[in-house]
Amino acid sequence: MKKNYFKILFTTFVICFFANNLSAQGVFVKVNVGYGFGIGTQTWMNNSTRNVNSVTGVNTGTEEAVKISLGKGLNFAGTIGAMFNKNVGAELGINYLIGGKTTCKDEYNYTGNLIIPSYTRTTENIFSANMLKINPSILVTSGSKEIDPYAKFGIVLGFGSATSERTETYSSGDINESAFKYSGGMSIGITSAFGVNFNLNKNMAIFGELNMTNLSYAPKKGIYLKYSENGVDQLATMTTIEKEVEYVDSYTYDSSVAANVTQPDKQTSIKLPFSSLGINLGIKIKL
Repeated sequence: MKKNYFKILFTTFVICFFANNLSAQGVFVKVNVGYGFGIGTQTWMNNSTRNVNSVTGVNTGTEEAVKISLGKGLNFAGTIGAMFNKNVGAELGINYLIGGKTTCKDEYNYTGNLIIPSYTRTTENIFSANMLKINPSILVTSGSKEIDPYAKFGIVLGFGSATSERTETYSSGDINESAFKYSGGMSIGITSAFGVNFNLNKNMAIFGELNMTNLSYAPKKGIYLKYSENGVDQLATMTTIEKEVEYVDSYTYDSSVAANVTQPDKQTSIKLPFSSLGINLGIKIKL
């Protein structure tokens, strides 16, 4: 119900936006590039070192939380807007995020015995994401001729994907590699920004702004893009239930009934953090 409400709100906004553009006096376009710093982080995994001694029975190690927000990274955007009067207008922006990478490592050192030999295993996980965002917003400006401060706020619709790459390296020389992609679904959040237009002439300005996005993404499905052992692809030998996941709010299971291996595995929904605080620089051209 909540998502349907936002969809209706968004559709109404877009219709009103373009209807008003027909008579608006100040139509403009903007292009900008920026970088977002992740906020609203979550802890997914730890940087860890574990030392297991099977002879003495003494285990030691360290754990460090790795906080992640997939909203960090480079942003490229194009915007069309219109001023309805000197101080109030609206914008419709399209933004593409090329997400930065977050890495966490686990080192497992095992001191063996006569039965199980000693070995070391190092596991590296790399998380990254991309997202296409549509951002309708209300714009309020000072209306000054040369230096024109402004503020805007609106909603954001995100269509994204995230990837988790995993590499396991053993002291024996064995290497296992995998890549898992989360995709599907639409996320809805809110945005706000504060900036300044520096008018070069009556038709062109450069601008800088500080913007904040509050957004999380709940993928609908996941799939292994890669799964190999010592360079040998294993995907061909895996069943659908082993390499694909469908994320749902709830599901039931019965251990007495054999699972359908031709269907994706079902798991409860997850939310990935995409919130960010960013800086944008760009050019504004009045049409």
